[in-house]
Order: sequence, then structure tokens, then C-alpha cells
Amino acid sequence: AMPTIDLAGSWYDPAHNGEGFVVQPLENGEAAVYWFTYDANGEQAWLHNTGTIEGGRIVFPNLLQPKGGGFGRSFDPAAVQLEPWGELELQLNCGGGTAAYDPAAAGFSRGAQNLVNLTRLQNSGCGAP
Repeated sequence: AMPTIDLAGSWYDPAHNGEGFVVQPLENGEAAVYWFTYDANGEQAWLHNTGTIEGGRIVFPNLLQPKGGGFGRSFDPAAVQLEPWGELELQLNCGGGTAAYDPAAAGFSRGAQNLVNLTRLQNSGCGAP
């Protein structure tokens, strides 16, 4: 298995312009992900949660989609709802990887993306992207 430091960074599929994943390995075999994407209507959706690193896979069984938030002075933390979104599985290595997802939330489709690395940590064993 590759060292978890090599998984850290940002990943995207060139066929899905304007979308991408930020992956941060944590302690105890877990990782956090932020996925910037869009729903079927082209509305932005930011998904996140932690998952488990299992060999060459990172499994996120329950991504969350924050809804109801505003920016700046209109931000009200009480208005933010974390809605269950669905599942994500990442398989990453120095050469790239895949994202497979199965949403439970309406307005999204099951699918997969072929990922390339956009940024990685300076001390990564993979070298520069």
C-alpha cells in the first residue's frame, strides 16, 4: 500500500471541469475528503466527511452535503443542515486514480471519474504532479 502522505492533495477528472476532490489523511487509518461538484441542475454541491483507508481504497460510506448556509453577514450557523448524500470510494496512487460514487440524495447520479493529481504534499514519495 502506498504511504498515506502520498494520498494527500487535490485530485480531479479533466472530463469534469470545475469539480474536484481534496483528500487529507488523518490518524488511525482515516481520511477526510471535500468534494466540490454539481447536481443535475448545475447547482454547486460541496460534499464532505471522513472515511477509512483500506489498502489502496478510501471508503466514505456517508458523505454529507451542507445546505442552508450563507456567506458573509448572511451566515447563520443555525441555518446549516448536514444532509446525508451517499457513498464515495476513492482509489488513488502516484499515477492517478478513480472515484466511484452512489448517491442516496435526489438530483445526483451514480457514476465514476478517472482522477489525476493536481497538487500533493512537498514530501510526497510521488514527486511533483
